[in-house]
Amino acid sequence: MDPNHIAAAEEVALKLGLKLISFCGAGAYKVTYKTATAEGQIVALKLADRSKCTRERTERETEALKKCSSEFVAKVISVSEHTSDRGTFDVIVEEYLDGGTLDERLLTEKLGRQDIVELLKGLVHALAVLREARLVHRDIKPTNVMFRSGHHAPVLVDFGLVRDLSQSSMTVSWMPNGPGTPYYSSPEQLNNDKALIGWHSDQFSVGVMIAELILDRHPFQSLSMTSAEAIQSVVDRKFIPPCSAAAFEKMRMRCLVQMLKPWPALRYQRPEDLINAIEIE
Repeated sequence: MDPNHIAAAEEVALKLGLKLISFCGAGAYKVTYKTATAEGQIVALKLADRSKCTRERTERETEALKKCSSEFVAKVISVSEHTSDRGTFDVIVEEYLDGGTLDERLLTEKLGRQDIVELLKGLVHALAVLREARLVHRDIKPTNVMFRSGHHAPVLVDFGLVRDLSQSSMTVSWMPNGPGTPYYSSPEQLNNDKALIGWHSDQFSVGVMIAELILDRHPFQSLSMTSAEAIQSVVDRKFIPPCSAAAFEKMRMRCLVQMLKPWPALRYQRPEDLINAIEIE
């Protein structure tokens, strides 16, 4: 941990009347703490280091979250700015999700078919909210799916790479790859084909994540391939191998085949179409 970030978190907590409880995690430019208000409410305190991320990027993230009033998306409580000799930080206070991440849940629990179906349906409901707001998350993966304590409904978090389709893109066109985690990214993200980015891109990422729960590997990875080769198959816009399609058929999750089509136009065109496909499996 950067000592400046720790000191800044202490300063911000004092300023906002929050009590620091524990450190939760750090990303490329953001740190998160579990904190408590004077009334005892547990909230998440996030500090985005302005020297590593532009204010515009943080503003897009917080504005995106404010647009999404849904049980399937993390709720923003307040947004502010903090400047001291430690640096300048964008400060976000969000609801604290005490049920952990999907990654953490998988360490202690083997998900059955019904659990996977309910997880998928919840994530599609989240995508429907984003689509209505003209937002694309672009970084859906197990660490960005969390839960509230005692609940199995997924909650999407970390909108740091969100794309607002009503605004100009912040990704330069000459980059060979667009933002996102390559393992879970869609072909259009991996090829930085910005004109094709939309809710279908998040649909693909959800498909990879759900498929991985069933296969214990990347869905484009045949038994003789490496993960890197599977990602290259996505880049090359190939279709999933027959072994993956057969596994989805056996699991009665045929909708994954269409979710993972190489071109957005071949995937489900509306969230409700995908929900219907899930329910009739």
